[in-house]
Amino acid sequence: MTSSIPDDIARFVLVSIPSVPYLEALLLVRAERDRRWDASTLARRLYLGERAASALLLEMAAAQVMVADPAKEGGFLYRAGPEALEAMYDRVAQHYPKHLVEMTNLIHAKTAKKAHYFADIFRLRRK
Repeated sequence: MTSSIPDDIARFVLVSIPSVPYLEALLLVRAERDRRWDASTLARRLYLGERAASALLLEMAAAQVMVADPAKEGGFLYRAGPEALEAMYDRVAQHYPKHLVEMTNLIHAKTAKKAHYFADIFRLRRK
């Protein structure tokens, strides 16, 4: 797909990573997997607003990357996935810092395509 990003990583990013902040949150919570996360903590670490951080935590919980922390309301814990998925996360974590621009462009291109698709549907409905 992209010359410097292996095809399997590019496919994974296209299918499983909805945004750059999501990817950065995923890599952060994985790197600090024993930490309890809440919107305030994630917001500070990623330089986001608390609403955006809260939305990311909920999105990752829906994807079963995080689970609600029974000890803290509004808190979340990283949930390790199957071995193959963890291995893919490892590969993404290795490639992301080396190919930051290409990987973010890949994610943004996917988002732009969705926006164009939505606009096309809206245009077709108006006719």
